[in-house]
Amino acid sequence: MTYEGDPIKGGAAIMEKLNGLPKISHKVITFDAQPSVGDGIVCMIGGDLIIEGNENPVKFAQTFHLQKGGDFGYYCLNDMFRLNYG
Repeated sequence: MTYEGDPIKGGAAIMEKLNGLPKISHKVITFDAQPSVGDGIVCMIGGDLIIEGNENPVKFAQTFHLQKGGDFGYYCLNDMFRLNYG
């Protein structure tokens, strides 16, 4: 996973990062998906984050690659997240 330009590797490190963030609400504005190699799916999302304690939403973009396999049929192979400060 890449968060704000910082690579984070491993399930434990990713969960530590996510659990350390303030309470966040998401408002998805755009969503696009395309098929990829090996029955995978590449997804791109754009929207607003409402962060606890902040009045104004922050724009975000997230792109992730779901790959067929794993215990639940698909797993997240790659994930990139970026806050869009203007």
